[in-house]
Amino acid sequence: MGAAVNVVAHIQSADLTESLMLSIRLRWPDAKTSSVDTEDRLLEAASGADVVLVDQVVARAERFELVRKIRGTFDGVLVIVAERPDEAEMVNSFEAGSDDYLGSPVSPMQLVARLTAVLRRVRISAQRDNSVLTCGPLEIKSNIYEAYVNGRELSLTRKEFDLLYQLALAKGSLVTTQALQQLVWESDEGLYLDSLRKYVQRLRKKLHEQGNSDLNIIARRGLGYRLTYSDGARRSTR
Repeated sequence: MGAAVNVVAHIQSADLTESLMLSIRLRWPDAKTSSVDTEDRLLEAASGADVVLVDQVVARAERFELVRKIRGTFDGVLVIVAERPDEAEMVNSFEAGSDDYLGSPVSPMQLVARLTAVLRRVRISAQRDNSVLTCGPLEIKSNIYEAYVNGRELSLTRKEFDLLYQLALAKGSLVTTQALQQLVWESDEGLYLDSLRKYVQRLRKKLHEQGNSDLNIIARRGLGYRLTYSDGARRSTR
């Protein structure tokens, strides 16, 4: 994406919009930046954008629906800027399809740093090959974001997939909490630590719902998590 990054903002505060866009242009001098004031204009502008910024210009429930609408046609980076951030809203934002979630007032420098990290992650994801990562009955096709247990596809959100991928990549070794927060959310903030616990719980449930109790995510209190596979009498951590 680089210098030609195209950023569209749907932010209520004109002053915040201007400061954020100025910081983006300083980071990417040739960046195209624009601001829209209605949902229809946002959906139209998003089709040609690399990054979309949305704040609390609509009611909470409607905002999540707006995120889903954007995701219907937009595969770039989608960031929520929340005036009063909280854990439940952050989780719902990720479930709806956002790539990042920031509390307002947000530092323009912090936003640019986060965008740089997310855009880098997007580029890395695009470069993944067609190899399949396995752990017992689990198969992960990282380049197309699909995971299967005993041939049955798991229904995962993007964050759930990223978390499962990082755990499977470790081949049974412990992945620290700090490492998972950095790898999945590019952050070590406490807000993401709470969210990490909930995502682990959801992943465990989805793995067990597939009728396979051999796969499990084991927590080491205060340290991190590891994905294990038991073939019956013997546990494998390959």
